[in-house]
Amino acid sequence: IVHSKYSFRGIYYSLISYVGVVTNGFGDLNRFTIGGQFLVYIGHSESIKKIYLDYDKDWNITGVSFFNIFNKVSFNLLKKNMSYYNLVIAGSFLSKKNILSAFCLSPNKISVTGLPRTDFIMNQIMNPNRVKKCEKKVVLYAPTWREMGWPKITDGQFDNDKWNNLLEETNTLLCIKIHPFTGDIIQEEWGINPSKNIKYLVGDKYQDINNLLPKTDILISDYSSVSIDYLLLEKPILFFTPDLEIYNEKRGLYFDIEDISNGLQCSTWKELYNALECCLSERDNGRPYIDNVKKLKNILHYRTDTDNCKRIYNQIISMLK
Repeated sequence: IVHSKYSFRGIYYSLISYVGVVTNGFGDLNRFTIGGQFLVYIGHSESIKKIYLDYDKDWNITGVSFFNIFNKVSFNLLKKNMSYYNLVIAGSFLSKKNILSAFCLSPNKISVTGLPRTDFIMNQIMNPNRVKKCEKKVVLYAPTWREMGWPKITDGQFDNDKWNNLLEETNTLLCIKIHPFTGDIIQEEWGINPSKNIKYLVGDKYQDINNLLPKTDILISDYSSVSIDYLLLEKPILFFTPDLEIYNEKRGLYFDIEDISNGLQCSTWKELYNALECCLSERDNGRPYIDNVKKLKNILHYRTDTDNCKRIYNQIISMLK
């Protein structure tokens, strides 16, 4: 049963509940009725880019200007909000280390149970008959949202003819799943036009990217957490990061992209085209990329037995006793 958090029933159930669970933050619940609840943060995935208290490097600016004072107040308010969480879920011990810094919490409030979405993805992997596959190979491009603006590619605009020829020859469909905040900027800025072989995935049907991953043969992404989720499928991942230096400077990353991409990170259309051509080749079959993926999966996914939700429930019950 689902109720709006501000409806009469939503307010009623918020007031009488003992536990509140969020994936993004307090805004997931009714902020006015969560006082006294046991608050659990499960997140929506492991993070490559820095989050919360780790995110903005301007936190450390000193001085008495309005901007600096506002920044300091914002930091302290955010830090105070983080302290309200009674339990934060991590998918790996490496993630736990990052959460300790981003949330400024004591280690006993962070539990490495594995993430709920990992259960969902693994259940689809373990039951392939439930997944409706496409007749073509599917390449999914799923970039993160860039609050600091969309990057320019050094070797110009996207060559629609060249890419469509490759996709046609290899019987491949390139699907583009943009972040809800991105809008039409990819088509406008980069000139990637929809065609027989290139599709933009928009609308409620494609809202949950977890349903798309098991149908995907190759993932192209950047700093998005979807890359870590896709490790579970042990299929090639191409990291397209033309703005790596400036993004790392302004936003910050927990991982070295060159390390996690095994040195196969792409910055230009030419590099991305060549990498994709290698993955689609019957000779190579993406082997250099898959070997690296398996290594990363073992590091970043501590639990893959589809019992993460059960562990989270048991952890909540044990902490409430």
